Amino acid sequence: MHRAAAAGNLRQLRRQLAALPAASRQRNLIVLAAAESAANNGHLDVVAYLLQSVDDPSSRNSWCFNQLSTKAELLRHPGVVICLVRTISDQRSKDRCCARVIEQVQVHVSEQTDWSLVNFLVQTISDVTLKEIVYSKIVLSAAELNAMTEVREFSTAISDESLRDRSQVQATKAAARAGKIEAVEFLLPQIINKDLRDSGCIEAAEAAASGGHMEVCKFIVRTISDAHRDRCCILTAKHAAKHGDIGSLEFLTAIENFALEDSRDECCLMALQYAAMYGQLESTTLLVERRLSECVRDEGCASAVCFASIYNHLAVVKYLMPQISDPDLKERCCKTSVEPSIRKGHFAVAEFLIGSISDEATKHQYCRTYVDCAVNEGFDQVQVKNSLFTIFSLDKTAADFHEKCAEITSLVQGAAYQNLDSDEDLKAAAELAAKRENFCNAISKINKITKPVTRDQCCSRVIDLAAKFYQWETVKSLVKAMQNEFLRSQCSMKAVESASQSGNIDTVRFLLQHVATEDLTPECLKKSIQTAAIHGHYEVVEFLVGKITCQELKDESCRNAAMHAAAWNRLALFDFLVKQISSEVLKNECCFDAAMEAEAMEAESRSRIYLEAEILCLRAVTDGIRRDEYCAKRYETADEMKLNDAVRFVELIEDKDKRDQLSIKLANTAIYRGKWKVATKLLQVASEPYKIIICRRIAESAVNEGSQIFSIAEKIPDAWLRDQFWMTAAQASTAKPEMLRHILKTIQSNSSRAEPNGSDGPKQLGSPLTGWPRTRLCLACCRMRRFPATTRG
Repeated sequence: MHRAAAAGNLRQLRRQLAALPAASRQRNLIVLAAAESAANNGHLDVVAYLLQSVDDPSSRNSWCFNQLSTKAELLRHPGVVICLVRTISDQRSKDRCCARVIEQVQVHVSEQTDWSLVNFLVQTISDVTLKEIVYSKIVLSAAELNAMTEVREFSTAISDESLRDRSQVQATKAAARAGKIEAVEFLLPQIINKDLRDSGCIEAAEAAASGGHMEVCKFIVRTISDAHRDRCCILTAKHAAKHGDIGSLEFLTAIENFALEDSRDECCLMALQYAAMYGQLESTTLLVERRLSECVRDEGCASAVCFASIYNHLAVVKYLMPQISDPDLKERCCKTSVEPSIRKGHFAVAEFLIGSISDEATKHQYCRTYVDCAVNEGFDQVQVKNSLFTIFSLDKTAADFHEKCAEITSLVQGAAYQNLDSDEDLKAAAELAAKRENFCNAISKINKITKPVTRDQCCSRVIDLAAKFYQWETVKSLVKAMQNEFLRSQCSMKAVESASQSGNIDTVRFLLQHVATEDLTPECLKKSIQTAAIHGHYEVVEFLVGKITCQELKDESCRNAAMHAAAWNRLALFDFLVKQISSEVLKNECCFDAAMEAEAMEAESRSRIYLEAEILCLRAVTDGIRRDEYCAKRYETADEMKLNDAVRFVELIEDKDKRDQLSIKLANTAIYRGKWKVATKLLQVASEPYKIIICRRIAESAVNEGSQIFSIAEKIPDAWLRDQFWMTAAQASTAKPEMLRHILKTIQSNSSRAEPNGSDGPKQLGSPLTGWPRTRLCLACCRMRRFPATTRG
């Protein structure tokens, strides 16, 4: 009945319905289950017929309500939705149901939304309050899509003034965010409450500006009341500056838009900061050229220079610095901007900032600040020197060139030694340089440390950072430089894990040579093997496993690593690690753990590679009973997983009876879903008697597929089973003369087998199908008394 309902076969349904017992709860359940299949496939006439056959109004109402409330996919079949709504007899339930369906429409709203269905649902609701709430929700969705007919119709239909205003404000914001200017133009004038309209305008303008919909912004600015226009311009101008929209920026910062001059200044200053932050030079130029007071412009430019220097926008900095007319402010701006730009490594910006100062004494002062900051941050002295040469614009032909060079060198070296006058300072500088991945500088600082204890501690910290950044040559040189054997051993052991992760086998060998035997912890080896296995470094895993002498530790480490190798689809490594486990029981446990880990990764990533890993793990299991249990459990998830994958697990089951039972169940599911390839594949999995059962069930269902039956038959691999298929199909199609003629012609044209010599099935290949199979088939069809006389010969 499910199959007939899903296919929309009303004639077959009537026959099957007549065969059901008289009015009963069980009959109603069967009919409603069939109605669900028909509804999911959009067969309106079938749904209507089946619902009329349910004699319990309460069950019918409840079923319709649940279907409409929980199944968003029914929205693809508007006719079915309307039918179900009309079927509900209780008006209160019908109201709530319509409201829920409209909520689903709102969630899944798109350009393809069927507004006629929405209209029907709204008109069906009798409760006035609920209807108005629904109207407000629909207006919001319609405004987002710019569906103006619905916006006009539903917004004006709300009688409660307060609710209508709030609804229109929310819809205006949604339309502005989506850049739908037509909806905004209609909705804004409709809002009666002036304060609510103004606050809504500000929020809508900012929402539109953040999305770059500047035409919408302009309209809102023109619409908003004078008292709130200043605030609106300030909030939207920064977004126009960020996006580099010159036309909108000109409009938003125009004098006529502002009631107060201070508000315009604030607007220009905030927009200038955003333009500088995002490197919008054209917007920056426009804002600076606005008619601002000299004091305000200087402050705005100084603030913008700080933002531009932090984000390394040199062109913006070069434009803004000369715009500052106050020398004291320019010096303060330079000092506050130089340090953050150097800290972030923006030397070109720092060079320009200092070079733009005309007073030589001040420039020297800032150069010292520049040098101190650069040295403290761990930058190379040569790099700092080159920057200073640029700042002072040294001419090689000038008489004082060498004198200036010596002065710069002494300045840099003086800063270096001034800042690094103790071992602790050198240690801090080395670590800072290592954090910045400047390991040459870090090593040079370490070499200057005089105390062996401090030097070893510094080496240990820098080795950790070098290992983190995969700087293995630095790691090797510093490990050799350490004098404290215990600290060197501990430090090398920590670095082994990072080297294993990168797959650097030479470094792993080198580091293990410097780890004392008594210090080499099981945890270190276990973690390193696991890390190498996750990243697929076969050679590293093989080397580390060979280093383990204790079999118990080897078993534990390999079992743990194998589980992670399977989860990350490192199948060759998984195979190697399982072979290293001594106990058969532990091997099986490892394989099951790995299979479950692969299953979890598959569920998380939806990738088939993890399924292959899981199958490989199960093939390695020697305990047949446990594997059968596991595969049976995995088969139970066949509704959630692909049926093709379910076949893979059924194939692995050793117990013949269990495999056959699951094959039959899976075949029924595949046939019901129309997955013929899966159903025919199970013919190779099931044992002989069950193959015939599956084959006949496929044939009985395939008759309803029309001409597709011939392609289904081609998927059956065995010729004798194919004959069984055709015979069953012919018997099942006696009510369809045309189909039967095609089947008989197909059987006659195929190569076939000789007579069965008294058995129920053929024994040898060779003769065409004109003897036993065809004769038997025709007799069977005639006995059914439905076989038309025109085809009996």
